[in-house]
Amino acid sequence: MAFRIPPMPVILAVTAGLLFQCSGKPIESDDAGETGVPDLAESQEFSIEELDKFAGTYASVDDLPDVSVFRDEERLFARFAGASVKPLYAVSENKFENSTLDARFRFEEFRNDLAQNLYYQPGEEDAYLFRRMIEADVAIDPEIIFMETEDLDEYTGTYEMPGGLKLTISRDNDSLTAGISGQDDMKIRPRERDVFFYREVDAELHFHRDSDGKVNAATLHQDGQQLKFLKK
Repeated sequence: MAFRIPPMPVILAVTAGLLFQCSGKPIESDDAGETGVPDLAESQEFSIEELDKFAGTYASVDDLPDVSVFRDEERLFARFAGASVKPLYAVSENKFENSTLDARFRFEEFRNDLAQNLYYQPGEEDAYLFRRMIEADVAIDPEIIFMETEDLDEYTGTYEMPGGLKLTISRDNDSLTAGISGQDDMKIRPRERDVFFYREVDAELHFHRDSDGKVNAATLHQDGQQLKFLKK
């Protein structure tokens, strides 16, 4: 099954800031070749198997933080050690970008259907070389805990702020989505009981319970801001 890379997501509250600043000696751009690139469709439609070729943990040759690239369902994400997860968007058959970081990720030297080298280019700087360390589990993110559907149902419903802004939590099979007034629904994932995070943006939802243990409120945390919604 193939899919088309989705457009950039809507930011929930305020634009996320730069969370990773690269330092060290860069690899000169001329040293980064274009060899070993898999022959993917020009339309930028990727199958899950094709995305899995990029997944893995890569180590810098310049003593920079390691970067993990993994697939969550039908999307690629990257996480530098000590930083938050960032979605990657395809711009060619082996190049991805993230506008929040103003950075490009180029995968090269494929062996056994796995990319061996990752070139990370922040802004207008030269690219930094990272080499594959280990194969990643491309289907499971260790941040996510398992929850039964009946437990997820405790969070579903409509929440509202005093000013009328609404937050709607819905269950889609074995996962939850969150939608704020005027914005598209986005999937949220459980990090722990009553704490869910967004993959597309650096934000979390913390749910609150009353004295009887029933969910009665939710607080959106993003970029130091907190928005509290009461369950209707």
